Amino acid sequence: MSQWATRFEGLHGDLKTRRSVIRSDEGLRERELRKLSVLSEAVGRGFRDRGVDGLTATLAAQVAVTVFGVAIDRWFD
Repeated sequence: MSQWATRFEGLHGDLKTRRSVIRSDEGLRERELRKLSVLSEAVGRGFRDRGVDGLTATLAAQVAVTVFGVAIDRWFD
């Protein structure tokens, strides 16, 4: 198991509780969506800074953030 996987495994319970709290409150859900949008924009900007065209960078960033979210959800379940 990688160093990052080990670090996240130790946080599993806390992160699962955090997810439950966010899912139970509309304001927190909205805030979480804004944070994910900011993350996607940052990833897209990183791709563009490395020469990827705008459309491809935006699409790749949104897919990456979505896949990350699905992976986290599967890890919790």
